[in-house]
Amino acid sequence: MGVVTSKAKRISQKISNLNYKRVINYLLTSELPISRARISKDLHISFPSVSDIVSKLIKEGLVVEEGKGQAHIGRKPILLRINNRYGLCGVVQIGYETVRINILDTAGDLILEEEFPFSRSLNFPSLLEEIIVRVEKITAPMLAKEFYNFLGIAFSVPAPIDHRQNRIIWSRFYHWESEALPQQINIRNKRVNAFWENDSNLLAYGASQMFGNVSDLLAFYLGIGIGAGIVLGGNLHQGLDGMAGEIGQVLVPFKGELLELERVISEESLVGLAKKCFPNKSLESNEHLLELLERETKKKSVRKELEKIAETVAQFLAVITIALDPEMVVFDGESVRRAPTILGMIVDNLVKFSRKRKELFKTADGRTNFAVCGAYRLILKHWFGLGEVETFR
Repeated sequence: MGVVTSKAKRISQKISNLNYKRVINYLLTSELPISRARISKDLHISFPSVSDIVSKLIKEGLVVEEGKGQAHIGRKPILLRINNRYGLCGVVQIGYETVRINILDTAGDLILEEEFPFSRSLNFPSLLEEIIVRVEKITAPMLAKEFYNFLGIAFSVPAPIDHRQNRIIWSRFYHWESEALPQQINIRNKRVNAFWENDSNLLAYGASQMFGNVSDLLAFYLGIGIGAGIVLGGNLHQGLDGMAGEIGQVLVPFKGELLELERVISEESLVGLAKKCFPNKSLESNEHLLELLERETKKKSVRKELEKIAETVAQFLAVITIALDPEMVVFDGESVRRAPTILGMIVDNLVKFSRKRKELFKTADGRTNFAVCGAYRLILKHWFGLGEVETFR
């Protein structure tokens, strides 16, 4: 009898722990504020259990009560929301000779964004040291006065990651090879968990979280190079050695020769095209050159170059799209944001070559950053232990 009772207690505790995480995940992914009754109804957890969990979360500082909602009869329910100041999330995006640092609150709202340039020849340890110094400087006042915790810092890296050995496999653009990736970083004399992921995979992960009902998703990241993130059956497919989606080195026919795909479409290649089209502007910054290229897309000579690039890229991406047959294809990255015209050309050609509906294809805009969303969710997943309850596992 004692064995049965002990087993029943273990099962009951396991269910309680699971429901606790389900409520946290629900609050972090739902439109707030929301009532206890709505949580109970949507998650099929008893109202008393939800109330107990919410009380615990209020004591822990994650949830706060906010006013009263509407009710047709009886007493108006007390509404709940996430306490934005429970903790900070840091998201670091390493791009084309630029690092962007994003600081978000617990609800995922952007608090601060900072960019700084760095030399392509800078070694990885020196770059990481510079990033840590800047993150600490930015977050120190916030952690001292407003926020309780530093939930984690996630790095979006333009290179495949070996998660078994915690290292960068190889970055062709920066010539980083077998660089060790620390799992914790010291911020204000406290150890903060660090998470590392390839930029394309973070894009796919973030998109899968934002479109939670999509289990098969293909994501293309256009930045320093071009990479693919693949979600199949709700799971991120990284490949045996973390190399799945590394399509930048594939040779494609372009202007009578075989070129690597990332030499056809990347920030670097588009900057090179801008210098070719506007030689008198070649000394301007990469950002200004990309803006110039976008502004002058109606010029016949510029448009002809872009159309050839778009056709070549779309032919290759169509093969992947047809082979995987995803429910959704997502595009993000600096090239997507700074050169929307060529992206539109790529998508139009992709629709034609793949014979897929145009509604299948989604592109990031100024309000949506799938990769940052993926990094933010990765931090929350580990801090709260949500791996077993979130849609994406």
